[in-house]
Amino acid sequence: MSDGHGRNYYFLGGEKVSKKVFDGDKKKKPLSAKDIEINKSLFLPEGRVSVQVNLISSWSVGDIYESTGIEFKTIDGITLYHQGSGQLVDVFWDSEKREFDTSITVEFSAAFERGKIEDNYVSFAKRPTKITVLKNQT
Repeated sequence: MSDGHGRNYYFLGGEKVSKKVFDGDKKKKPLSAKDIEINKSLFLPEGRVSVQVNLISSWSVGDIYESTGIEFKTIDGITLYHQGSGQLVDVFWDSEKREFDTSITVEFSAAFERGKIEDNYVSFAKRPTKITVLKNQT
């Protein structure tokens, strides 16, 4: 059913529940040998983890959400990406200079998933939270 605002809701046993509860536990599709090999070279920890990053580059995604793509490098030298809008993108934006600030180190917590950029598999930060500016490098 729809609530008239484009959001679906589900009933189970006469109670309104989330889609996840309604669908129940779904078995995960096992990874192929090729997927396992691809994932070995990516940063894909289980669950949410905290990372400290510096901004390397940014680009306009060009979607209907006016998302920004950002490339990071962790303190350990691991390259990560994020695509979207919101606090993580905003914390790097220097409104006075009207450009992204590459001189700060930021810590955040996120889940990481495999994605593709220009036919290359990469690690994407999903649903970042606990975003903190640690220091300016200048």
